[in-house]
Amino acid sequence: MFGEGTFTGKGLLNVHAMHAVLGKRLPNGRVLSHDLLEGSIARCAAVTDIAVIEEAPFHADVAASRVHRWTRGDWQLLPFMLRLRRYPMRAVNRWKMFDNLRRSLVAPASLGLMLLALGSGVVSPGAALVLIGAAFIAGPLMGSAAAFAPSRDEIAMRRFFAEAGVDLLRALASGAWLLAQLLQHSLMNLDAVLRAIYRMALSRRHLLEWTTAASAQAHASTRLGAIARKHWAVPLVALALLGALWATGSPTPLLAAVLCLVWGASPIWTWWVSRPRPPRRDASLPASDQAYLGAWHATPGGSSNAA
Repeated sequence: MFGEGTFTGKGLLNVHAMHAVLGKRLPNGRVLSHDLLEGSIARCAAVTDIAVIEEAPFHADVAASRVHRWTRGDWQLLPFMLRLRRYPMRAVNRWKMFDNLRRSLVAPASLGLMLLALGSGVVSPGAALVLIGAAFIAGPLMGSAAAFAPSRDEIAMRRFFAEAGVDLLRALASGAWLLAQLLQHSLMNLDAVLRAIYRMALSRRHLLEWTTAASAQAHASTRLGAIARKHWAVPLVALALLGALWATGSPTPLLAAVLCLVWGASPIWTWWVSRPRPPRRDASLPASDQAYLGAWHATPGGSSNAA
């Protein structure tokens, strides 16, 4: 996997240790989401002094494609979770894998609950919305609420509460976004789950299908027409759901129409949040800072006389 010239000392020993533990234990061409599985079998320790920074996707479809790949990889670990003797793991590691499967089903289950509430009245639509909101944003909301309790007295209170308010608004906006995209996310997650199960059980092909973030971003379009063509099925499904709800005598036809309209407009929301934004006036560094960084970069060893 890695050339030996890439590692020295402890790094090379770690690679040899991983090969000794995992060698010939995992089948080739079956494991897409490998980090949790390999860590569970090799019993890797927690490393808390390393920060990994990944560029955030600039396009909603790029972020969705990444979640789709993660979901497929998580479900392809199902055979390893069920074969206890062949792949022994601690219970907590197996629980983490099953929790990933549970998380991938939150959106479809939330959509099913909302449709049940809109179509039959067995569950109150208001209660269903509260439960769906709790499923998606309970954690961020509790974190933002806790941010309003300062742990020190010497901090700048106005600045502190302003930042806490921004976190609260961000959590609420995230909940509104997830509700507006509930149908699209549900279809995407179901596609990933069914695709993974079909490939594992029947076709045995494309199990390692992978699109890098750079490639996904390079092919992502910010034009409304292209995004609408890509997600053409979502408005049709929303229209079909609305027709089914009205045909079954929905007790809340107005709410059903509003939600289906919001869900059917998912391509518009995707386009809106993915539009290129003009750079801010203060985004570029002043000329003096640019000159300083240029001098620092040109100096051998990364030091600058200007410092």
